Amino acid sequence: KKPSIFATTDTSGNFSLNNLHAEDYHIYAVKEDNPNKVYDNEKELGGFLKASIHLNKDTSNIHLSLFKQDPEKLRVVDRRFDLDGKLFFTFNKPVENPSVRVIDPAALNSQKIVDINPTRDTIGVYMRSMDFDSIKVAMIQNNKPFDTVTLRKARKESYERIIKLQYNISPDRKLQPNTDLVVTSSIPLQNFDQSLIALSEDSVRISNFKITRDTANTHKLFIKYPWKQNSQYQLVFNDDALTDIYGDKSKKLATLFQPDKTENYGQLAVKVSIPDTSKAYVVELLNSEKKVVHSDPVTNKTTLNYKNYRIGKYYIRVVYDTNKNGKWDSGNVKQRQYPENIWQYSKEIVLRSNWDAEETLDIPKEPIVP
Repeated sequence: KKPSIFATTDTSGNFSLNNLHAEDYHIYAVKEDNPNKVYDNEKELGGFLKASIHLNKDTSNIHLSLFKQDPEKLRVVDRRFDLDGKLFFTFNKPVENPSVRVIDPAALNSQKIVDINPTRDTIGVYMRSMDFDSIKVAMIQNNKPFDTVTLRKARKESYERIIKLQYNISPDRKLQPNTDLVVTSSIPLQNFDQSLIALSEDSVRISNFKITRDTANTHKLFIKYPWKQNSQYQLVFNDDALTDIYGDKSKKLATLFQPDKTENYGQLAVKVSIPDTSKAYVVELLNSEKKVVHSDPVTNKTTLNYKNYRIGKYYIRVVYDTNKNGKWDSGNVKQRQYPENIWQYSKEIVLRSNWDAEETLDIPKEPIVP
């Protein structure tokens, strides 16, 4: 239904309506990008009161919570050729089980390399051959196409393909204990020449290290070696050590690192009790910056074990997973659905050196929102 009465809030978010007839009303709120009094933009915040209001006297202290609704229709919102020549696509929301198919030229479909970012809202597609004027690709969710996009190359194409490397080491150049060194290339790799790759331990060249490729990711290499905690390491990729899928060779690249000490990591066991076994929950572990570092769907009483986490402060929050899909979902104004409730565990959890921490998490019943 279209709204019949409008009100604009003041700077504190308050509004008032006078001389209303004594009847039932539904209340909605929109924080608009464009002042057209219509909820028609994916970036706009919306909110509503689920229960109707029957006016038979003056009413006050009505509170509405605004939320950003997930777009109802999944679509591509940005498409381009990046500087390195890959096709880059951005979506208006995360894609479930995403994949890509090259429709035209169809012969190129078998040679594509697809990179999906962890949040599943962007995809990069590398083509081993760039011998085409235009390319048409289908975007697929759960094996069903939802959008088709055509990209055309410029007449004078010029791509900047420089192999850059990232490593799974911390900003202070520490490698987590008992892990391989993971090397990630900015461009998919065709092969590597181990004779041009040098590893030194405390400035002494060593040869008994092993390099393997990630069979599921053409960007990654694993460096395997029994790292010593008190030693300093230098890894050097000399000129031409790496070859990307276009046949380009790498320039000299090097990094220094040191294995971190085991006493800088701790263990946490969280004993979880739930209020209703017919419902689902998601327990999220947050770091000191309140970023999610681990997420676990929970449907029964259980113990969650977090092993080898860096010592420091952590927090826990719980999603009341109404639709049982293992993640938090926003609301929907049209369907009159509120966002899924979240409960924040009030205690700050501190992981200490050489200490196995235990925590009891009794999830309360989900609050009833009017």
